[in-house]
Order: sequence, then structure tokens, then C-alpha cells
Amino acid sequence: TPCRCIEQMPEEKEFLYNSRMLEGIRGKILNNARVVIDEGDTIIKIWINPSMFPEIDHTLSIMSKIHPDLILEHYQGEQKWIRMRKIDHEHSSTRSYEENIKEYIKLREIRSIRVSSNSVLVKDDMSPNNIVWQKSDGKPYLLDWDRMDKCHIKEEKDYYRRWLCDKRWQEIYGPYYELTDIFEKLWSMDLTQYCIS
Repeated sequence: TPCRCIEQMPEEKEFLYNSRMLEGIRGKILNNARVVIDEGDTIIKIWINPSMFPEIDHTLSIMSKIHPDLILEHYQGEQKWIRMRKIDHEHSSTRSYEENIKEYIKLREIRSIRVSSNSVLVKDDMSPNNIVWQKSDGKPYLLDWDRMDKCHIKEEKDYYRRWLCDKRWQEIYGPYYELTDIFEKLWSMDLTQYCIS
């Protein structure tokens, strides 16, 4: 089956269309020199140029603390890759807006994102497509840990609000003012039971 490509980059195209390398393999190209290969029960994600993602080791470390059952194997060399368990999942739209964004907001309670007394790391791209719910037990998984942004702690709330009330969430759950009301209530909740070292 040929690869289905998203946002192809010219330098990746020749590598991915070498039929001897990818014959019978399903995968897709992501931007910034990343490749995802579907192996059936597992998925391999490859960073062809890891230097484009300077925070990748830290972000994957945080992901593995949140989801210790997800990463099965990893390799670090000229390229970097991880093999992950494939999740039999339901899309975030099968859950309420509150259920979904609560999982993202919980991230601020993880101690290892506090990089100094006045700055924090915040997950990039907190979109509806980057949270899924496992069918077997309803467990949520946050996906796409390529990048985290650093921001001042006073700007943390605004950063989360921008992501979690943007047009992608509005298309599923309603107008901005309704989403921001729910966001404000959740932000003020005590979520410290989720605190991870």
C-alpha cells in the first residue's frame, strides 16, 4: 500500500518513495522531517533531523511519565525514533469538552514542567485531534509530544486558553464565550492529585 503523505517536504520525498524501503508499509510524512510508520499493533515515529526539536528528550520524558505504557522502545542516533503501542481509541469528540480539556489542564500540575521559579514548559498543539480515549477502559491519551514551548508563569493561563478555546474546539463544542466559561471553572479547580515528579 503506498504511503499517504501530509505536508510533504522535498528532502523527505525521495527517502519515503524508495519502493525497496517502504514496499507494503503504511505510513505518512509529517512536516519538519518526521515520519510515522504503522506496523499493525505498533507505530514507529522517526525524527530524521532531531536537532529541529531541541526539547524532544524532555518532552518524551514527560509523555512517558504520563503514559508509561505507551513507549515500548526508543533509539537515539543520527536519527531518533520511538516505537509505541497502537491505541484502539475513540476520538475526543465522543467525550464532552470538559472531559477533554481537563486532561490537558492537568499537565500544569506535573512538577518537571517547572523549569524555573517563573517559567514553565507548556505542550504545543493542544487540539481535539491530540487527545484520544482508549476503547477498552476509557483511559485518555495525549498525543504529539514533539515540542513544548517555554512561557512565563504569568502567561501560562493565557497560553492554555488560546489553545483550548480555539476554532477547532469551537467547531465541535460551541462558541468561544461558552468554552471560556468552562475553561475558567476548570482552571481554578484543584488538580494536584495528578501531580507527577
